[in-house]
Amino acid sequence: MGVVRVGDWSAICYQVLGKVLDKFSGNWIHMKWLEDNFSHVDNSSSEVERQQFARAFIL
Repeated sequence: MGVVRVGDWSAICYQVLGKVLDKFSGNWIHMKWLEDNFSHVDNSSSEVERQQFARAFIL
């Protein structure tokens, strides 16, 4: 095992979740932010949005 360096957290967050966290605590995502932004997915959501919700749920 070694140290993994990650570049731009905002870009990664947008790529994976489709939204950007307004403030990171180091490299942590606050669970409250995930809950506030991904608490409900409805039938009109696109396939991409459903994938983003699934990723947020996994986190």
